[in-house]
Amino acid sequence: MNSVLPISIWPLGMINCFLIKGKEQHILVDTGNPRNEKRILRQIRKHGIDESKIGLIIVTHGHIDHFGSAARLRQILDVPILA
Repeated sequence: MNSVLPISIWPLGMINCFLIKGKEQHILVDTGNPRNEKRILRQIRKHGIDESKIGLIIVTHGHIDHFGSAARLRQILDVPILA
């Protein structure tokens, strides 16, 4: 079943990152501020998601709190970015 998983990387549960869970692969939507990649990956693992199943990063717009960790996550996950 497909679903959307909010990934909280800010205090008080503020969210700038989501994971769209697919049947075979997943899509990471937005990546928070720079240097949030470890938090994002930790949250993904905490929810039992295999990070090797993430096939795409989508950046919704050009605010730094939405694209800040995109380049680093692209390197770590070895996936393309769609902006």
